[in-house]
Amino acid sequence: MKTGKRVLAFVLAMVMLLCLVPMTFAEETPTSGQCGDNVYWKLQENTLTISGTGSMKNFGRYSGDNPWENKCDSIEKVIIEKGVTTIGDKAFQFCKNLKTVIIPEGVTTIGDGAFSCCYALETISIPDSVKKIGGGAFSTTGFYLNENNWSEGLLYLGEHLIDSKVELSGECSVRAGTKYIASGAFAETSLTKVIFPNSVEQIGDAVFFDCYDLKSVTFPNSVKEIGGAVFQNCSSLTDVTLPESIKTLNASTFRFCSSLNNVTIPNSVTDIGVSVFYGCTSLTNITIPNSVKSLGNSAFRECKSLKDIKIPNSVTRIDEHVFNGCISLASVTIPNNVTNIFEHAFDGCIALANVTIPNSVTNIYSDAFNGCSSLKDVYYQGTKEQWKMLKITDIGNDPLINATVHFSSTDPITPPSTEPSTQPTTEPTTEPIEECEHSPLTEVFWAEINKDGYIETFCEDCGLSYSKTVIPAIKTVKLSKTKYTYDGKRKTPSVTVLDREGKKLVEGTDYTVKYSSGRKKIGKYKVEITFDENYCGTKTLSFQIVPAKVTGLKATAGKKLAQLKWTAVKGATNYVVYYATKKDGTYKKAFITKGATAKVKKLKSGKTYYFRVRALSKLDSGNFYGAASAIKKVKIK
Repeated sequence: MKTGKRVLAFVLAMVMLLCLVPMTFAEETPTSGQCGDNVYWKLQENTLTISGTGSMKNFGRYSGDNPWENKCDSIEKVIIEKGVTTIGDKAFQFCKNLKTVIIPEGVTTIGDGAFSCCYALETISIPDSVKKIGGGAFSTTGFYLNENNWSEGLLYLGEHLIDSKVELSGECSVRAGTKYIASGAFAETSLTKVIFPNSVEQIGDAVFFDCYDLKSVTFPNSVKEIGGAVFQNCSSLTDVTLPESIKTLNASTFRFCSSLNNVTIPNSVTDIGVSVFYGCTSLTNITIPNSVKSLGNSAFRECKSLKDIKIPNSVTRIDEHVFNGCISLASVTIPNNVTNIFEHAFDGCIALANVTIPNSVTNIYSDAFNGCSSLKDVYYQGTKEQWKMLKITDIGNDPLINATVHFSSTDPITPPSTEPSTQPTTEPTTEPIEECEHSPLTEVFWAEINKDGYIETFCEDCGLSYSKTVIPAIKTVKLSKTKYTYDGKRKTPSVTVLDREGKKLVEGTDYTVKYSSGRKKIGKYKVEITFDENYCGTKTLSFQIVPAKVTGLKATAGKKLAQLKWTAVKGATNYVVYYATKKDGTYKKAFITKGATAKVKKLKSGKTYYFRVRALSKLDSGNFYGAASAIKKVKIK
């Protein structure tokens, strides 16, 4: 009984306390805040102002990342104040009523999808300071949707080439005066050759991503920078001429260019980045100039035809997986300045028969020579005593440990096992590095459209990989229907997403779907699919609602004319009248009319004509045509 009273007293006390505390039941959407380390935003009426210094934050992976997302529909004007240098990824995406953007001198970068789906943004002006425009930065803006802004399938914005029509094929020439090629500018086209003018200075990321038909590209020496993944998945690419002015081959530049057999790395290059030649299975040999100082992780991984490579002495590090899976590589000489040969560096090089190791090397990490079943001879450019001091991890390095070691000043000897021993020995031996206690860590590397991801569990201290599960790339994203006939009801096509193995992804878990509002009237509507969980990226599809088919068409002959009438179609603003002299012939457009009647004149007496009519809705977003009516014929008087 006492316990019950104590509980009741406590509850009453809490109720009294809560009565004294102000309660907020609904939090208002903020109208100002921070959108970068030193960048701030403020929304007043219909104007969004971005101020401060430095870079804006990137947005877009998760709904709610963008602080003004819930007020996007009210934004009609964006002012970027001087001091801001970067406009973040997807910063103003889906601000569908945005009409005016002021970008000051000093902004250097406009991020991926920054203004995508800003349908009312028809005029865009960017300052000369902008050097980089991300992929899809202005996709499906009013400027993008206006066909008058396109030239021979290419879309330019000042000195920038920002996009191309996906149906482009054959050869293509970029117009003179163009300085910058935006990220993804030619991605997924069927082009076979692209010619750049001498004015081009910068090539963005993934410019030719998934251009499976591309065979040849020559860059002029005016190009100073080439972005990452520029030729990734260009499986027909055989020959590339790189400019003498670039300093870095960025990550995945030629990844999975399976036909590439000839590429010259210019003497200006100092760094070959991560996975640059990963999967170039036709590459038989390559010359690395003396200017190169570093080879990135997996730089030549799975180059299965690579037989010979000379690594210059300027290279100081053999990184993880650099030559992993190079099954034709027979011999390699490690440069004199290298101190470490990292994990899996030559893993799976089954043809590797000999390797030369300088005395500068102090550590050879786990699996560096794993699977090198042909390795017989190691030429060590040092003494037995120096070899004894060399730390070789015994995990996955049996081929190296069991090979015959040739010292620079003695006859060949076979070094003993590297297993730790408490007994002193006078024989040359390799000593294992300190045993790692292992700290397993699991990371997800998201799959994307046409790009596999994976889930890997590894030791975050020594890098030992326990397991790696591939997440198949997204292959198909489609709507159940892309065209509907207007009936006044809301249309919501379902979305199907399949990976490259045909597995169906799950809405709500693997991706979310966002539909344009309304979807009842005639027009074009967007569907944005945002990938989540083990996937990343977005895909925007569209569908149309069009006028109904014209019915009740009647044709009456007159003197050198035909009188037509039909049943009016709801939602149509106009009608297009077509005629032909054969039922199965080519129907030519006679004219466009607003009413449900038409008089076709200047016809030949005694001749039979065939007529069809289509309903048309002329809207700001485009012209939408209904299906053609049944054919009616009439013999002219």
